[in-house]
Amino acid sequence: MRPPTATRCTPQLFMGLAVLVTGVVFLLYNLGVADLRPYLGYWPWLLVLVGATKLARARSVPSALIGVFWIALAVWLKPRLFGVDLSVLRTYWPVILILLGALIVWHTSQRRPGRPRGDVDMRSWVSATAVLSGVSRSVASAEFAGGELTAFMGGIQLDLTRATIRGPEAHLTVFAMWGGIELKVPPDWIVDMRVAAFLGGYEDKTTLPAAPDAPRLIVSGLITMGGAEVKNPKNA
Repeated sequence: MRPPTATRCTPQLFMGLAVLVTGVVFLLYNLGVADLRPYLGYWPWLLVLVGATKLARARSVPSALIGVFWIALAVWLKPRLFGVDLSVLRTYWPVILILLGALIVWHTSQRRPGRPRGDVDMRSWVSATAVLSGVSRSVASAEFAGGELTAFMGGIQLDLTRATIRGPEAHLTVFAMWGGIELKVPPDWIVDMRVAAFLGGYEDKTTLPAAPDAPRLIVSGLITMGGAEVKNPKNA
């Protein structure tokens, strides 16, 4: 007979108990058993607590941005939360969208390597778009030339560990908005990150090859309110 295992106090257990207690409290409020009106004005502080916890435990820029998002949401819902009237943000917040849209248009209009033409095997070029969804691709081309990746409120995983770069370098253009892109590359590739980040971030976890003339993957593009990560198989 197996001995009973003790219940471990895990974050999932804490979250489940928190949701359960919240449901019970609001049920009592709806039934008129408990009066929560004096306390409802303090609930945005829970969002601040969540955001501060995320910031304290963040190990990357995208993780930190999640914490900033929760704090910003609390301020949005209750502009005087910190004793300062921030209601003006509710009027002029579209300016952020205007600036963001202009940045995306400007960055897209910049000249960059395009899809190869001629007699080149099109399997050497990868194109993937994830909108409110997830895409996972694996490329094993012996003449990899590059590609274009677009993630909008979605995620893309691209495995290039079985690919070989055609020529000295390959160009990969990435764009992530409220989404994430993950790249896996062979350990003998040099990764040259030329990505611009606006309210987002990227990480290069690859190791630098010993050979100075190793194949080079040039990653360019824009990451906004999202994240991108490049790593070798052993870092997966």
